[in-house]
Amino acid sequence: GGITNSGAIYVYEPDGSGGYAETRIVALDVYPDDRFGYSLDINDNGTIVAGAYNNDDAGANSGSAYVFVPDGAGGYTQYKLTAPDAAAADKFGISVSINSDGVVSIGAQAGDGAVADTGAVYTFVPNGDGDYVGYDGTIYTGVPLDGSASNPVTPDSITANKFTASDGAFADYFGASTAINDHGVVLVGAPLNDDPGANSGYIYLYRPDGSGGYSEQILNASIPIAGVQYGYSVALNNSEVAVVGSFDRNQVHVYQPDGNGGHFETKLLPAGTLYSDLFGHSVA
Repeated sequence: GGITNSGAIYVYEPDGSGGYAETRIVALDVYPDDRFGYSLDINDNGTIVAGAYNNDDAGANSGSAYVFVPDGAGGYTQYKLTAPDAAAADKFGISVSINSDGVVSIGAQAGDGAVADTGAVYTFVPNGDGDYVGYDGTIYTGVPLDGSASNPVTPDSITANKFTASDGAFADYFGASTAINDHGVVLVGAPLNDDPGANSGYIYLYRPDGSGGYSEQILNASIPIAGVQYGYSVALNNSEVAVVGSFDRNQVHVYQPDGNGGHFETKLLPAGTLYSDLFGHSVA
């Protein structure tokens, strides 16, 4: 962004002639080493969410995230989001996801749950006033990037929330990865969870229960291996098919709902890869 390691994001849109038009976006308040754009997602309406996990607003490396809503005139309205209970070194914004309704999930891999620094994920929801709202009722208003009129977000019926693992332990990195689908189902990776083995990893599914709460389902690899960091990357579609990557061992797992509350697991292991290839480092 012109400031050392502050970060920037680039949007490429088809120009109608076989090429692409480029738009460069820099947050209005970036500082050195914020790492704005480290995590990134975009929805069907062109709304963008970007993480800046080293932002220092609530303490060194507490983190922040930004939502950019297209204004219809080639610009964007910016919403800056921070965890209502942010603390130094939480790294809020290490992972981000946005669904078609503009609901965002944001990971803070060292946020506090029942145990300090176990990790947390936060959802932020558009409200009826054109703003975003956090789980504690905090309102986040939009600011036009170019000084023009802002474009408010459209309200959604899903309740904002903070998610923490029911079995969380110190430094699980719950929230190192996250995904949210259009039904409000949230998927979270905790790649350093040690329950099956040191740094073997877990993933967590949270489904809206229809009463403003969520149910939790915990999944791990059928054959967990220490050090694999299962859940390093995650993706989720609207049919609740989950894709889970690992940092080590070149493994990707696909989970398809079985209709009875469980999942069929398929493991993808490409032939000829080496451990150093990092297959599964990112998934979609």
